[in-house]
Amino acid sequence: MARPARKDYLKTECAVIGAGLAGCTVALELAEAGHRVELFSKGKLGVDGNSYLIAGGLAAVPTKESPKRKGDSLALHVRETLGAGKGLN
Repeated sequence: MARPARKDYLKTECAVIGAGLAGCTVALELAEAGHRVELFSKGKLGVDGNSYLIAGGLAAVPTKESPKRKGDSLALHVRETLGAGKGLN
């Protein structure tokens, strides 16, 4: 069944796709700078996506300057990030 033609359109200056930590931060910064912002999320805001899955933690790739934990590596970071996103990120 074909969808009816839409007659309403979203008018905004900035569309932020993804309502995780990064998306919400960008949307807030843009709004505080005076821009009209729309924030889009594929799931329910606040209880879906990778930022929710990390339960308040933050993943980062180790650098030469950062303290090393046993087993830390770029490969481990990539594997864990893709695993948390079920391969969709």
